[in-house]
Amino acid sequence: MSRRKKLHAELDAASRTPQRWASRTLLLLAILIAWGAGAWLRAEWVRNADKPEHADYKWKDGYLLTTHDSFFYASVIEQGTAAQPDQLVQHADIYHQGLLTLLGAALVKMGVSLPMLTTWMPILIAPLIVVPVILIGRLYGSTLWGFCAGLLAVGATSYFSRTTPGYFDTDMFAVTWPAMALYFLLRAHREESRAWLLAGALMLMFYPFVYGSGASVVIAMSLCFIGYRLLLLVLEQLHQRNKTAVGAGGR
Repeated sequence: MSRRKKLHAELDAASRTPQRWASRTLLLLAILIAWGAGAWLRAEWVRNADKPEHADYKWKDGYLLTTHDSFFYASVIEQGTAAQPDQLVQHADIYHQGLLTLLGAALVKMGVSLPMLTTWMPILIAPLIVVPVILIGRLYGSTLWGFCAGLLAVGATSYFSRTTPGYFDTDMFAVTWPAMALYFLLRAHREESRAWLLAGALMLMFYPFVYGSGASVVIAMSLCFIGYRLLLLVLEQLHQRNKTAVGAGGR
């Protein structure tokens, strides 16, 4: 019997392997398609800005930034990567302005021009919101629904308007980062995994570095997760007491 069971287990494992690869391939395709759709929508702004009637969208060899925060972050990167920076009084440092300026400065030092950075960074990074959304959908049994939700998220009016080319701001990270932390916490809850819990905790810990005003989001998500787990624990204890009481009464 033991040999037969072992043989069945090996056959089941072998049959599951192609299914796992097919599932992971489908997941990767869903993420790439949804990300590509989001990047294409934002790249349309660049194609529109290149039209002759929109010459006022351009400045020197790039495109005009669209908000005062964008000019601020761009100036931080420019000063932080200049060989001889201007002696500006109390000018912000790239390390003190979070992931946006630190990553931007690293790319500029690698040879990416600042105008290209401020234009294409939102195009390529903002659509990454689809990754945690699709993963959450898959976690709860439907990659298709996660894919549909990802398409809605990447093209949502408010998020789209704040992550267009030239809108060089922390908004391109501010939603994706906690959404990824949420996925880690949900997976930790479903699988009772300390490794996924640690990943979620680390994501929340570094979120204020990504988005300066993110402390309230970290506190809210942490309290909600801890409160939910405590509530389930209390309900489980009450259920066990009721079962014990019913069993004792039956005797």
